[in-house]
Amino acid sequence: LRPAWQLSAEVNALPLEVRPLELHQEAGQGVFVPALWWHATLDCGPTLGIGSQYNMADLDLRECYREHPDSGFVLYHMACELHKTEEERAMKFFEEAIDREPFNFYFCTNQLLFYLNMVFHPRLTMSVVERTLSKARSSLDSRRRMLVLRFAVPTICNFAEWHAPHDRLLKYSARAVSLAWDALMELACPMLPGGAEFRLSRELPCLAELRYTAVCSQCDERRIGKAGEPGSIR
Repeated sequence: LRPAWQLSAEVNALPLEVRPLELHQEAGQGVFVPALWWHATLDCGPTLGIGSQYNMADLDLRECYREHPDSGFVLYHMACELHKTEEERAMKFFEEAIDREPFNFYFCTNQLLFYLNMVFHPRLTMSVVERTLSKARSSLDSRRRMLVLRFAVPTICNFAEWHAPHDRLLKYSARAVSLAWDALMELACPMLPGGAEFRLSRELPCLAELRYTAVCSQCDERRIGKAGEPGSIR
């Protein structure tokens, strides 16, 4: 979990037995990355690259699973393949994929979608919500946490909206909204007027004249900001 420009140093610091392969690709050369391998690239200057990938529909996932039963990639796609016909096996494959790659938040957020779409008991879905948000908070920096929340929070809001009309399930909606709100405010408050003292209000007098100092979420520089139009994200 590092910016691309830090990858080389991170790779060199790993023990030899777990160190990934690293190569320098020159102009005109091609690289074949085997199926099911993760990879990362870092452009050392202006670059034009051409690449192609397997279509998942071209892979026999069950055969892949027989050959690579420990691959998080295979386990995740087995879960996606089975989720409409074999729910319990799909749940198992999701858990195994995340066990193999605990910091793969693509797996985590899609597991949340799976639990929501299959209309499992909200208690089960809440356990996934809590684990995903807690893991993001403990293991990611603010930018990467915001990226995870960008995908997870809309799903959590759907979960809350679906269960809110039912008295016996309302507690799950309230809990989900509270967790999502706390996660967002922890990241957003430093960039809002008043910082940690920020509170929502239905009335903001002289909105057009509001100015405040905040840290830009894109460049980390402290700048003078101003409120945007109602309903905007500025």
